[in-house]
Amino acid sequence: MCATEASDSHFFKLKSGWRSKCTKDFTITAELDRVERHWEGYLFAQSNAVTEGIAPSLGDMISKRNFHEYQIYGKHVEAALGHLFLSTETKKFILNKLVKFQGCSLVVVTASFGAQDRLHVPLHTIHRGGVCFVAFIDAATQRKYNMGVCEKSWNVLVLPRVVWTDPRMKTRVVRALLPFFFPHAGFSIWVDSKLQLQEDPILLIHKHLIESDSYLAVSENHVRKNIFEEGEKLFKMLRSSLSVNETYNEFRAQHLRRCLDDYRGYNFSGDGLPDAGLLLRVHSMKAVEFSMRWAQEILEYPFGRDQISFPFVTWKYGGGGVNLFDKCWYIQAVREVGHESRTGASER
Repeated sequence: MCATEASDSHFFKLKSGWRSKCTKDFTITAELDRVERHWEGYLFAQSNAVTEGIAPSLGDMISKRNFHEYQIYGKHVEAALGHLFLSTETKKFILNKLVKFQGCSLVVVTASFGAQDRLHVPLHTIHRGGVCFVAFIDAATQRKYNMGVCEKSWNVLVLPRVVWTDPRMKTRVVRALLPFFFPHAGFSIWVDSKLQLQEDPILLIHKHLIESDSYLAVSENHVRKNIFEEGEKLFKMLRSSLSVNETYNEFRAQHLRRCLDDYRGYNFSGDGLPDAGLLLRVHSMKAVEFSMRWAQEILEYPFGRDQISFPFVTWKYGGGGVNLFDKCWYIQAVREVGHESRTGASER
């Protein structure tokens, strides 16, 4: 595995507006020694998707022929798991690459598809056994940035080709179904490719999951609180900053409109809009079930964004275990580097 490297360069510089109003009250003050003892004890004994019987082990995944048992969470979930794990190429990927990480208790994961981003080295990390940093990329990203198997702290894995040609869709499906890639892990932290982690991962787990007794934690959205307000903004973005081509733009706009209309039909208020760029998860039964419900919504309405379906799933299926934390904790945890490219290029 790649050696964990911590960089102390370039602290996050607060921009004007709400960011500059965040105070030192949003600095994690837990004593590291106490958290370390907790980590070495209870946290490493945390149950996971395999021990709770909600996901197959990686060994079982290789011999698996279908995912029919997950159809109860939606036909799209079954199809997505099949696309991700049932090809011959994927089984080789599990045997030769993914299986090396089944001893990880906490995985910090990022992804860059469609040559959109290079990888950003996590800041202020400490080498610990059982804590692994994994970056999923595709062939296009590997070629553009000439990535090796190790990029500083990141263990770089080239994900086998799957059916979603839009890198935004592929990123969102992989993020939603991440516990199936690391079913033996007790915890995971997802960091978007436009972000740079700048807080110790176990402090984040301790603060946002353990202390709040939650199975999933995510920041509130930085600008809006309601999905219907976000939808209006997104309609405009699909024809501007998120535009790919006229046909695909209209395809996504139709699915977005259908999604919002359906959610209104459920009498959902629309409140609870997140920023899912930083996503912390316990790989427990509740979290994995939530993840599959979320994947079902993402693929039912394939407009390439997942923050609108997230609060609906929280409202309908969350059961009180989702921690939507203050956005000021977000800027304490990550730096916004931004995307290098938004071409929407598909893998080749």
